[in-house]
Amino acid sequence: MSYRTICVSRDAGAAGEEIGQAVATSLGFRYVDEDIVRAAADRTGVDLETAMSAEQRRTLAHKLLDLLAQNGGALGSYAFAPELHHSGVTTDSGQQIPEVIREVVRETADAGEAVIVAHAASHVLAGRPEVLRTLVTASPQVRAKRLGELPGVGDGEAAVREADKARADYLQRFHEVKRELPTHYDLVLNTDMLSIGAAAAVIADAATR
Repeated sequence: MSYRTICVSRDAGAAGEEIGQAVATSLGFRYVDEDIVRAAADRTGVDLETAMSAEQRRTLAHKLLDLLAQNGGALGSYAFAPELHHSGVTTDSGQQIPEVIREVVRETADAGEAVIVAHAASHVLAGRPEVLRTLVTASPQVRAKRLGELPGVGDGEAAVREADKARADYLQRFHEVKRELPTHYDLVLNTDMLSIGAAAAVIADAATR
């Protein structure tokens, strides 16, 4: 079958954003990442910065997000740590930002021909036969090396630990996923050796079969 929506979940430093962009280009699909939160912010009247913030304190992950944005999103934009763009702010309609995010993800999938990166879209859209759910990962060592090479990051191992903790916390809080498993996805790719192009080709091929 051919899939109408591709979800790309990714660990920090695994190059999931670049792979998602390559898949979108290959299939002629929309690449959707920041658009999800921007649409949620517009819909609720919450400013984008508030929608992107999970809490008031600035963690290492927040600092990494800033650095990634300053460097053109080489390894991702604010979506680097999935819980960071979901605040506990309640909108005038009584909804919290995570609820609105999920609505926008579903609507994006309904429209089809989209590659959705991050936002736990694979969990939001679980069970939909027209959705291909993928996970892009890499070993902690490789991810730490990649993150550590970003200007201003410094300790890549600490960056990986912080991002992984944030990801696990988000999945548990908003999707009741106590432990992320390969079986949550249709396809899991390890970019320790796979290039961006090769990984994208695997996803694109799977999406069209």
